[in-house]
Amino acid sequence: MYNPPDAAAPGTSRPRDAGFPLLEVRDLGKKYNSSRESIVAIESVSVNLAQGEFLSIVGPSGCGKSTLLKIIAGLSTATSGSIRLNGSEIVGPGPDRGFVFQGDALLPWRTIRQNVALGLEISGRDREAARVRTDEMLELVGLGEFGDRFPVELSGGMRQRANLARGLALDPPVLLMDEPFAALDAQTREIMQSELLKIWRQNKKSVIFITHQIDEAVFLSDRIVLMSARPGRIIGDFVVPIERPRSSAVRFSDEFRELNREIWEQLRDEVTRANDQSKVATVKGSQSTRRGQRTRRR
Repeated sequence: MYNPPDAAAPGTSRPRDAGFPLLEVRDLGKKYNSSRESIVAIESVSVNLAQGEFLSIVGPSGCGKSTLLKIIAGLSTATSGSIRLNGSEIVGPGPDRGFVFQGDALLPWRTIRQNVALGLEISGRDREAARVRTDEMLELVGLGEFGDRFPVELSGGMRQRANLARGLALDPPVLLMDEPFAALDAQTREIMQSELLKIWRQNKKSVIFITHQIDEAVFLSDRIVLMSARPGRIIGDFVVPIERPRSSAVRFSDEFRELNREIWEQLRDEVTRANDQSKVATVKGSQSTRRGQRTRRR
C-alpha cells in the first residue's frame, strides 16, 4: 500500500500545509451491488484538501475518480468512510460545494445569464443581489457581453466558461470539477486551462479537479493525487514545485517534462490493468447478452 511522505496513516495524502485541512476524506469506500455481482469502485480512499489549494486527481478510466467527486459533492453516497468540510460531516449536496460537470449541462431554453443564475434562484437569493452576482460572474469568465445569448449560440469553450460561472455563483469554498475540458479540442482546452488559472488566482477557491491528462494536472495544480485501477485507491501524491503564476511556456521546461515522466512511470501499470479490466467487462457483457437472447428464443 502507498504511504505518502509525512502521512499520519497509510493511504492518507498529506495536505499542502500543516494547518487544519478544509476538506478531509477518510477511508472512503463505494460498492455497487447488482443481481449478478458486486463491484468495489473505490476502497480506503483518504485525502486532504487545504484552504486555497488546487488539487488534481489523476487515474485510469474506470478507477472511480468521478465516483469520488460525486460523493464529495453529495450527489452519491459512500458505502464506508466519511467526509468532513470545515469539521462538519457531509451528508448531502450543499452550497458550500460548487460542481462543474464534464459537459456544460446548460439548459437550452434559458439564456446564459439565466443558466448562471440558476443556483442563486434555487437557494432563494434576493433577486437584485442574484442579478448583481450573476453579472459579476459573467464578467469574471469573459462572457459579460453574452448574457442574453442562448447556449446554442456559443462555442464549446464559451459554454464551459458559463458552466464555470454557474459553479462559482454561490461563492462556495470548494469547487469540484469533473473533467470540465475533456470534450474540447486540444487548442481550446489549453486556452481554457490558462483562463481557469487566471480565475482561480482571483478567487483562490479550494479546487478538486478530475482529469486523465497528466500535463493538464501538472500545469494547473499545487498537488496531484494518483489513483489505481479499480478498486480505486490512492497510490501517489506529488507536490508540483513549479512557481506561480504559470504561463503556457512552462510546458516546455525540463521541470514540467520531468514531473510528467515521473507521474506516468507510476501510473503506467495501472492504466494497463484498467484496460485489461475493461476487456474482461466487455467479454462478460457480450456473454450475458447472448445468454439473454437464447433465453428469449426459448
